Amino acid sequence: MNQIPLINPEVASKLIDNEVIIVNPQKAKVLITNEVGAAIWELIDGKRNISTILNTIIENFYIDRKTAKIDLLNFLGDLLSKGVILFHNE
Repeated sequence: MNQIPLINPEVASKLIDNEVIIVNPQKAKVLITNEVGAAIWELIDGKRNISTILNTIIENFYIDRKTAKIDLLNFLGDLLSKGVILFHNE
């Protein structure tokens, strides 16, 4: 949970109506997130670790920790597999 996600600099994104459209031109992939995904995307700044992002999501969306953690890790794993984020350690 100490890993810090950061956005792949090759990726472009745009926030539109509480959703984020993410384009990875290297893999010709386009992703569209929901409101929670958009909030997570906005928190991926290369400074916040996964624990900090998790706590912010819990506070802002009133979701239980277990569900939020599972959903966050799945979402980050999906973004990683699509090449739109990278990780580094604190």
